[in-house]
Amino acid sequence: MVHTENRGAAFDREAFLRSLDQYSLGHPQVLWTEQTGSTNDDAMEWLSRHTHRVTPGISDGGDLSSLLFPCVFGTDHQISGHGRVGRSWEVPPRAGLMFSVPVSLPEDFPHELIGWIPLVSGWCVAQVLREAGVAADVKWPNDVLVDEKKLCGILLQARTDKSRVSVVIGIGVNVSQESEELPVKEATSLRLLGITVSRETLLAQIVVKLNEALSQLWSPSALQRTTLFSQVRSFIVTTGQQVRVVLPGGKELLGTARSVDDTGALEIETTGRSRVRVDAADVTHVRKL
Repeated sequence: MVHTENRGAAFDREAFLRSLDQYSLGHPQVLWTEQTGSTNDDAMEWLSRHTHRVTPGISDGGDLSSLLFPCVFGTDHQISGHGRVGRSWEVPPRAGLMFSVPVSLPEDFPHELIGWIPLVSGWCVAQVLREAGVAADVKWPNDVLVDEKKLCGILLQARTDKSRVSVVIGIGVNVSQESEELPVKEATSLRLLGITVSRETLLAQIVVKLNEALSQLWSPSALQRTTLFSQVRSFIVTTGQQVRVVLPGGKELLGTARSVDDTGALEIETTGRSRVRVDAADVTHVRKL
């Protein structure tokens, strides 16, 4: 559903909750600020004090049994958001949808599948955008693209408390930025794509998709996970591309992205046809083969 966006308006918490009401998931606690450094930092700090409140399937107050995260952290002005390989950026006031949610992994969740969380999150955003008329795709491991231009970025941060692992999923969607307000020329916004959208409705739709997808990912059913991974792979445009990969530590690879394996890692065929498995890297699409 597309609505008119008033860029001068602060985020309307009640409008978000009304949008969420139609899905019968209950209300998360909405911790929205006028300005913050990073919503991920806010959520991670909250997690350090409230890990017990994000057990899967257990809600804040007992009335959100179908909602996997009790809180949504957001801001109208993010001034030092985190990106991959230490990047940071500032989003103009009220121009983007910047939010984070804390989620606890089930005790039996295979930790080797954590790499799927940002891909699944990107797939959720891309689904919502496609429903709004935007031809969105997922770039491995954590971006949403439209015609090879970045529209959304995702950052996953993990915290371990004893044997319990929780993650913060940070999502940033470019909503109403003009071209000169974007950090790089390879980015775009919904406004530049001719779409005006309510941040409140957009957030509600993403939260619903994310809740449903994480429920599938947490499922002990191998069939449910396999089905989910197949759906996500169908949105990933990195496979089949010639790519430049910068690994942690700075080493570079040039090759062809062949597949995303069952752990969410990218398999790259390098010169000489050797296969390299990459589970964390900064990836640039060089050209489509």
